[in-house]
Amino acid sequence: KILSCWHLLDREICLEDGSDPLSAERLGEIFYVDGRRSDALLQFKKAASMIENKGGQFEKENGGNRLVLGSGRVSDAQVEVNAGKLLFRIGLMYQQGDGCIADHEKAETFFKKSAAHGLPEAYFSLGLMQLKDGDSEEAKEYFDLGSQAGDAACLRMLGNAYYAGEALAGGC
Repeated sequence: KILSCWHLLDREICLEDGSDPLSAERLGEIFYVDGRRSDALLQFKKAASMIENKGGQFEKENGGNRLVLGSGRVSDAQVEVNAGKLLFRIGLMYQQGDGCIADHEKAETFFKKSAAHGLPEAYFSLGLMQLKDGDSEEAKEYFDLGSQAGDAACLRMLGNAYYAGEALAGGC
């Protein structure tokens, strides 16, 4: 009951202030926890669309992505939105069919966008998708990129392949 009350209260606040990505992302989180996965996915996509299409620019700050709207200042209402993590989450939902029908092409698209926004974990998911599709050469490229970006899972994947003497591709 506490979650439902909070859910209703927060939903009302978010819908009044639904013009910024943070509100849409927060509403998506509430829907997700409440079991409304398809509504959550819609809100996450709405937030991502706002980030990509409404004149937002990204500034590197402390190793993360910060959304800067219009004037170049981030007000309290426009608190940092980590675009990479948001896009990665959408990719995972498409990959797993969580709130939608599984769609690996859409998942791959969102993982690539996530990687472009600086989230190293996205490279691991892209590499695994390529391995599953039988393209070990492209998988190795993604694991290499992820390793260089600091993703431990990518580094472990390459290390295990070297240790076992298995070839992912390209001399690995």
